[in-house]
Amino acid sequence: MWRASAFRFRPRVGVLLLLIAALIWWGLNRLEPQANWLRVEGPRRVIPDKAFLLRVNVAQLTTSTRLVADLHWGVSRDAAKKYLSTGGSKPVGKEGGTFDFEIVVPPHDEVRLVCGVIFLSPTGNWEDHTLVAVTDAISVGAGPADGKTASLHRLRVQPEADGAERHARPATIPRVMTAILFLGALLTLWRAGPGPSLNGAIGPGLSRGRSHWVAVALALACLWELLGLETWLDTRARVLVRAADLYYARALFQKPAISIAMAATVWLLISIRRFPHWRRLWLCSFATYVAIATVNLLSWHVIDLVAGLSWHGILLVQVLKLACAAATWYGIYREVNEPTDGAEVNYS
Repeated sequence: MWRASAFRFRPRVGVLLLLIAALIWWGLNRLEPQANWLRVEGPRRVIPDKAFLLRVNVAQLTTSTRLVADLHWGVSRDAAKKYLSTGGSKPVGKEGGTFDFEIVVPPHDEVRLVCGVIFLSPTGNWEDHTLVAVTDAISVGAGPADGKTASLHRLRVQPEADGAERHARPATIPRVMTAILFLGALLTLWRAGPGPSLNGAIGPGLSRGRSHWVAVALALACLWELLGLETWLDTRARVLVRAADLYYARALFQKPAISIAMAATVWLLISIRRFPHWRRLWLCSFATYVAIATVNLLSWHVIDLVAGLSWHGILLVQVLKLACAAATWYGIYREVNEPTDGAEVNYS
């Protein structure tokens, strides 16, 4: 006889969750776009109307070309960056090398932040660029120090400007079908009722309280899909964080939240391994649906790219959620109609 004590949180479980979350965090970092063909050093603050030094170290290349360093500006980290000035272009051979660019920040009342846009081009023109890297934002402020003598620090670079593009809006039909399947699972549970005395309810021994929690979760999932709350919340959250100039810092929340959500899902899937067969099916399926919806809402570069894959307007993430909803309904239906499947299970 197996008891629900498997859900009790133990110290070793906490260590395991931390290790899983750390592994997922490491994987997310590895999946981030990388500009491995160069390293960039520069000051953390620059002064208007004074030149500062931008040092670029280029790795080995397949062909000789030219290296260009431009400066773009914006009023905030999340605002679109506009061209400001350039440090010119320099020839670079296949062996790469280190190149110093002196760039002047023209005085401008609205300039609050600048970033370096470094690219390779056989002609030195943007229209012919082959590789592009954009540095972290550098603050602009008044000060007595000469920008050219300021200490240099390693600047984070990425292949292209960090856009906020999101995958296409989910199609309506798969979303509604997912909601209907969750509604069907809810009605199946509702008709069966809790406890072994009601003709094989959702597993003998599932108390009325636990049955109600399952019903609430299914109802919320149904409304989540039917009303399109995922897209609604995503759109409004982006507007709010942009208004507060927090979109750039979203990684401080996104990666930990995604790591925790995935680690918690793994723990749940491990914890229910000794449940009756059909209960394992619908619990695993529903937990996977919750994880997919959570991660898709939180959004991340590579996750967005994968989730945004589509076929005739139907997104991959919708197919996955639809499959999870179907498996949830089927598992509940089979458990309700096969009471002997869990006859010896006790959750008291």
